[in-house]
Amino acid sequence: MIQLGDIGFTERRRAERIFNPFPAVVEGVDSNGEGFKVNTVLDNLSKGGLYLRMVPCVDVGASISVIFRLSGSVETESVAPKVAIKGEVMRIDKKEGGACGVALKYSPARFI
Repeated sequence: MIQLGDIGFTERRRAERIFNPFPAVVEGVDSNGEGFKVNTVLDNLSKGGLYLRMVPCVDVGASISVIFRLSGSVETESVAPKVAIKGEVMRIDKKEGGACGVALKYSPARFI
């Protein structure tokens, strides 16, 4: 078995991740200076950060808002609790088809 340390990779994450596709709505200003509001799902979530994929792309350092439901269902009428966060984009990963992976750092979150 290959260990991460064997291939020169050092894990920098300090918090455990939850890998569940929580449904989310993301709002902010894209790389072209245009406001947007899009539906997506989270790729992963931790105590102080999250990762998601979306179109349009945003810039590193941008401030975006995310509201997500603590539910695995994409049904918009789900009664699951919602969490609202505002955070700073720390990293962008360009994806095929014009999408971007967005690493967001936030604190604190609030239930709504």
